[in-house]
Amino acid sequence: MGAVVCLLLLASACGGSSDSDELTALREEVSMLEEQITTTVVPSTTVVPSTTEIPSTTEVPSATVVPSTTEVPDMQVAPNTTVIPSITEAPVLTFDLSETEVSVVDGIENSSSKELPEETELVKDHQPGCSDIPRRQPSFEAGIAKHELWIGRVADDVIIDQKMLGQGFSVADGLMIDGKPHLWMMAASDHVLHHAIIDRGNFIDLGPISIDGDIFQGVIDPDIFLLPDGSFGLVAVNGTNRKAGPICLFKSYDGQNFETIRIVLDEIGVQDPSVVILDDWVMAVKTVDKQEIRVLIGNPDKGFIEMHTLEGGDPDLTISKEGTLKLTVCSEGMLIVYSSTTGNSWEFHKRIRSQTCGPATISGSNLILHLPKPGQGGAIEVLEGPSQPAPSITTSVN
Repeated sequence: MGAVVCLLLLASACGGSSDSDELTALREEVSMLEEQITTTVVPSTTVVPSTTEIPSTTEVPSATVVPSTTEVPDMQVAPNTTVIPSITEAPVLTFDLSETEVSVVDGIENSSSKELPEETELVKDHQPGCSDIPRRQPSFEAGIAKHELWIGRVADDVIIDQKMLGQGFSVADGLMIDGKPHLWMMAASDHVLHHAIIDRGNFIDLGPISIDGDIFQGVIDPDIFLLPDGSFGLVAVNGTNRKAGPICLFKSYDGQNFETIRIVLDEIGVQDPSVVILDDWVMAVKTVDKQEIRVLIGNPDKGFIEMHTLEGGDPDLTISKEGTLKLTVCSEGMLIVYSSTTGNSWEFHKRIRSQTCGPATISGSNLILHLPKPGQGGAIEVLEGPSQPAPSITTSVN
């Protein structure tokens, strides 16, 4: 290209032209040729293949090898949080149920796959105090870590055939389902309500229950019973307030996963509820910081009326096969039983001369759960002394 320029210059010189217009045109032509030279040499930068070698970074297969992280089978073994083998490896109980009286509650279909009916007899009514219980993180509770949960049978006026189920369990209740005792109790390991079963003589902890899809600390003092539609009703206390209360109702079809239904008793300063459903609800509760049991009649919709008060703690309400109501309380260093036909009036029935507390009859059987003093070796029989007068019952409503 430089040779061409020279030839042009020479040609203009040889022509002997002195016309400035021709020189100017020649210069413009030369400059145009030079511009073509500089801009046309793009091929050197157009060698984009060197940067276009994206195949090296496009090797996404190496990052796409997600199968290693997708091995969720390890994490999906979440059922193993309730997988009983780990908890059951040291069964404390070997219990012969052959002499156990089993009645009414047998044969209940207990399936988590059962669909909830569109309408239930109990209308779901979220109210502050139950649906809004603070979701505290489960954590170890030293206060009940030494508690011992025992099981036995009441024969006449003593507890016999006692076996310890485990340490670190407290405030329990139970139902007989298909010939097997199912228990619900507080666990020191996380201070959450746990569901357990006694199967072939082994105490099996099925793990913490969930409420509205969450497992959390804050619900205490369980009492389990059957609702009219055959589902499990659980009354328990909001334990997050400075004084316990209110009392809440939860419902489940499998005994493990519960939903909040409503407030049952909108009071503060109440604990240890126990319920039997007749035409009305009969409910016994303990007053916080007092050895006082209140017996109430009514229902969650219309409210409750206090019928009687009596001395004691840890109330347990049950109904016998004959339809008699029994209220067992911890008092006088032993257990005292009251009886009633309707719940409106009560009378002293008997003393169970066993030194223990926390009584809870497993409904549908003659088995009783209880909480003796840790290290005591079960309930100790209290020697019968001189006859004692019947404990007093105070009537609250005329």
